[in-house]
Amino acid sequence: HEHVFVVEQNRDSQLRSMLVNEFGIDPARLIPILHYDGTPITARFIASAINLQVTTSSASASDARRDGAGHPSRNIAPSGAPATLQRTHA
Repeated sequence: HEHVFVVEQNRDSQLRSMLVNEFGIDPARLIPILHYDGTPITARFIASAINLQVTTSSASASDARRDGAGHPSRNIAPSGAPATLQRTHA
């Protein structure tokens, strides 16, 4: 897959780090979903975190497809799909 969400219940993203270090995976492809407040992780939290990442990336890609005058940019792939997902840091 082009991008993989790595869901972890710790602050330091240990599994993601191990995947990068042991298998040489490009860190930009691994998007961390971290939950570390001491409570059990829920499916609702995971779904919300992934949805936030996807919608944030879509909004960033949409902004990138427009030039300063609000017109579509010519340097974006015809499909309009973002080349990479951008992570946000909370």
